[in-house]
Amino acid sequence: MPPKKKKQQYNGFYMYMQAMIPELNRQGYKISGMKDAVPICHPTWKKLSDEERAAYDKQAKQIKEIKRNGETTYGRLDNTGHIIHERVDPVAMNEQRRHKERQKVKECWDGDGVILETFFMIDIQSLCTKELQSEEAIVRYLPCEIACVEYSLNAGIHKSWHKFIYPPDIPTGFRFQCKNDSENTHQIPIQNFELADGNYSRIWKELCKFVNPLGNQEYPPVYCLMDHCEKIEWCLDWLSFKARCHNFFDNVYELEGLVMDLFAHAGGNMPSKSQAHDLLTTSVFDYERDTRCPYHEEIEVRFCSLGICKRYCFCLSDALANLYDLDLTGAHLPEKPDGSVYTVIEPHQMLLDVDPMQVQASRPRPVAYMPPKPSPRPLPSSANTTSLVVPAYDTSRRKQLESDLGPFSQGTSKPTLPAGRGFVAPADKPLRRPHSLGIAASMSGVQWKGSGGPKKDNTDDWPSLGESSISARRGGRGGVHTNPRYAGHSIPPPASAAPPPPMEWHVKSPRTL
Repeated sequence: MPPKKKKQQYNGFYMYMQAMIPELNRQGYKISGMKDAVPICHPTWKKLSDEERAAYDKQAKQIKEIKRNGETTYGRLDNTGHIIHERVDPVAMNEQRRHKERQKVKECWDGDGVILETFFMIDIQSLCTKELQSEEAIVRYLPCEIACVEYSLNAGIHKSWHKFIYPPDIPTGFRFQCKNDSENTHQIPIQNFELADGNYSRIWKELCKFVNPLGNQEYPPVYCLMDHCEKIEWCLDWLSFKARCHNFFDNVYELEGLVMDLFAHAGGNMPSKSQAHDLLTTSVFDYERDTRCPYHEEIEVRFCSLGICKRYCFCLSDALANLYDLDLTGAHLPEKPDGSVYTVIEPHQMLLDVDPMQVQASRPRPVAYMPPKPSPRPLPSSANTTSLVVPAYDTSRRKQLESDLGPFSQGTSKPTLPAGRGFVAPADKPLRRPHSLGIAASMSGVQWKGSGGPKKDNTDDWPSLGESSISARRGGRGGVHTNPRYAGHSIPPPASAAPPPPMEWHVKSPRTL
């Protein structure tokens, strides 16, 4: 039995030799293994200080911990050339960051005093709704509108600030995308917009003064949706760069986390992050009057930065009013004039030709159209007859119907055909022969192939023709059909009965040379 292989012992000296082998090879030493490096590295190891040795000892302990846990990927590279054990999970890191931010905010809350805390909602609109994916594109977004709102649970909306920004130049190849996104969302022109302000320094100073009027060293956090955090952070960095100022807005927090913490602080059931997102993106307040900037109020577009920030505040007030016993005012929720209960969207105002991937989830539903129900035709006075409405195509069609009813009217008078659309047929006589072709069969070209001629009529074998004779004898009101059904006519109307096509359909034949 071969001897067992000795396990590698990891210590500080071993890690020191691993770090020195590449340097020794460059100096000309021939190092084929760790044994060759021991006599060369041992003298220098003795000369190291205690702090330098502690660094290598720490590395050895980390390797021992990894080996003990069964991880054998230490020092290995993945397909991108990065060390596997040094890889980080960006999603987990982002969650840890957001958790620390929420804990920092909650530490300042003091019982019921949270209703006096002020929160700043921010939103930035871009000419392109998605990040520009191009190696040549220097910019990732094209900000064109910015708004910020100060809000508290006790007083509602305190004040608001709004500006249109002169956007950066559109990169080559993205002009159509920007134009399409703009028309489907905020409808801000992609160039030559008269309301846009190109003085970035003034815009930045106004925003800083609005959020931090006292000029404190630490700026309060600003809140937006979690899907917009990356865009807001990039746009603020770009705006501060264009203004040649330092970016003080390092704290761009998720609004969904704030909603969850406010519910939990009041003792209510804390919603999930997706539920908080649905609460903030509801379409209830999308088309309230006097909630948007004058430009978007005039064109009636809900993709307005000022309107979006105000809708965040409305949703918070509406959801937390009962938990915090708030006295709702016009600053908490939009006031509706008398008689204004709902908003009607006309069909010509709805955008129908839109890419399904660009349609927003919170689009309001249009008013459904309910056509009036047709009034039923009066039944004939005779108790043994049932009225059936049949379209009157032309004279030849009426003659065909009369011929179909001829064999079934033996011993009885021929049914009369009154003027107008429709005729009256006896209830105990089916409309057509059971073996005759229906409309669908006659249109498909199917012909009758039964042998021995047509079968005898029997409503028991053909229930679609009406009530059977057995059910009629069991109390069917003296043999009268209570709910007769007919299968249709055997022959479709002739081609001459079809109405002529409109003049718009006529296509002129091309000229022959």
